Amino acid sequence: MMRPLRFAAPKLYEQLISVMEDFHMHPYDIDATASETDDKLHIQIRYGESYTNMETFRIDPDDAQCAGDQSKEFFQTVMKQCRKQWIADYYKMMKP
Repeated sequence: MMRPLRFAAPKLYEQLISVMEDFHMHPYDIDATASETDDKLHIQIRYGESYTNMETFRIDPDDAQCAGDQSKEFFQTVMKQCRKQWIADYYKMMKP
């Protein structure tokens, strides 16, 4: 069952928010959820118009408690892609 990342892994959520602040983004710009399967925490981040784009990441639940460099790199990569998608959506919307 998918749960909001904020409740499933609070440390990862805090790290995600910190990375988002670096990119001048807000929590409502994405939909971050997590579920525990096969002894791994499966994280999904949706973004873009109608949240149609999705990136996934799997991490050991014990590693999720410390929010290390691996998760930070994933969040930074997703935020870069999210920003590119925003720019593309903006120009598509503004096109006459």
